[in-house]
Amino acid sequence: MIENDNNCIFQGQSIKPNSSFTVALTGCGNDMQGIILTETDDYYLLKPPSIHNFFENNNLQKIHTIQKRSANIHQHHSCGFDISSDPYPEDRYHSIIDPKFLAVHKFEELIIELGVFVDDAMWQFFEKFYGNSAEKEVKRFVIAAVNNIDILFTRSTIEPKVRLKINHFEILKTMPMPLTRTYHSSGDVTKMLNSFCTYQSSINPKNDADPNHWDHALLLTGYDLYRDNVKTIAGYAPVKGMCEQIHNKSCTVNEGLDFGAVFVITHEMGHSLGMYHDGESNQCQPRCCIMSPSIGAGKTQWSSCSVNELHTFVSRLGTGDRPSNCLMDDRKLTLQTEKLYLPDKPFPGQDYSLDEQCSLFHGICWKQELQTGQALKDVCSMLWCSNGESVVRNTHPALDGSYCSSGRICFEGKCISAATKSILTSPIHGGWGSWDDASKCSQGCNDCKIEGQLRVKRSVRMCNKPFKP
Repeated sequence: MIENDNNCIFQGQSIKPNSSFTVALTGCGNDMQGIILTETDDYYLLKPPSIHNFFENNNLQKIHTIQKRSANIHQHHSCGFDISSDPYPEDRYHSIIDPKFLAVHKFEELIIELGVFVDDAMWQFFEKFYGNSAEKEVKRFVIAAVNNIDILFTRSTIEPKVRLKINHFEILKTMPMPLTRTYHSSGDVTKMLNSFCTYQSSINPKNDADPNHWDHALLLTGYDLYRDNVKTIAGYAPVKGMCEQIHNKSCTVNEGLDFGAVFVITHEMGHSLGMYHDGESNQCQPRCCIMSPSIGAGKTQWSSCSVNELHTFVSRLGTGDRPSNCLMDDRKLTLQTEKLYLPDKPFPGQDYSLDEQCSLFHGICWKQELQTGQALKDVCSMLWCSNGESVVRNTHPALDGSYCSSGRICFEGKCISAATKSILTSPIHGGWGSWDDASKCSQGCNDCKIEGQLRVKRSVRMCNKPFKP
């Protein structure tokens, strides 16, 4: 069923009981274009090319094209989860009605003290991208990313909340021998994880009471991770590895060049906290939430299955042969040991504009762009970016705090009033930023010369000093 608002703007959805798709179209006749979203795929309806004078002169029918959106590495990440490596498979059949489970509710929140490492490949990427400001920008990025992961772990759909604190931060500009590319074959995720877990354990103070100790180590890498012939691996963590220090299992490896890492890291840490993929070892809908087998639009909440699995895992820490619970630290004490402070405000999306989120994910020339039939509020579900040459790609749900409408910000995947989060939205006097390099985003025949031609280079500056949504 498709509704028309009489301005050649159409929205519709399937009315068949067992079918689910959404259509958003704009334009009438030959100018119609838009997007069709199904449960499994997305399609573009493209209007006929504008160069068809041939059609104009020959009274031939112009034909629209339906193009399937390509599935590339940025759209379908895989994680390295292997259920056969589950050290406690009995948890899958464990009834959540367990006296030990009640102990989880004695705490308002669980606290994970992190050791965060940036590898040489990621450092080189930021050095090339930001030059002399690279170290400052790496720290800024890590704080924003971990801050957003912290926000995801405090969603309204998860209880108790899981809070993150950075107890150790290190940029590995020169890699220790066990972590050099020859040891992990330039991104083999299994080799890299094993090497990293062993290395971080060797330098982590063993006593949980030590202010420099971390519960979980996170490696952000600039390598394109893979396993065998699978090239879409974006992160990997040992199943139920949280707090497991003896066997070096409390660690995670993730690609870290953009904010897509936020959702992948959250997913992988979920595995470390005992969560399975939705729909694979439980009865939850597989396309709904953070623990879906693949990331995608709107997956910013936790399923009831994930919460139950978290409860089961935490309630059983310290029993039998399982490691003791390392997540019950006093929050006031952990605040005194933080190495990188995670502020309550501003939210990450207030520090990184939508354009910056696009350029980090796809490249320096990419900017945020709305799709046909899309409103600005929809960036909270999925941010779309363009290189200015009609190439459009999806990215990830916009970071919490991102501007999504006048006086509104993204939060928990929705566009809400900024006032509900006590965010000041009154006008702030800005100033002009610097002019960008006119040639850095030039494409095509930059060096060819045609007699008598007039060539134009575009340079842009933004009113973004400061940038505030």
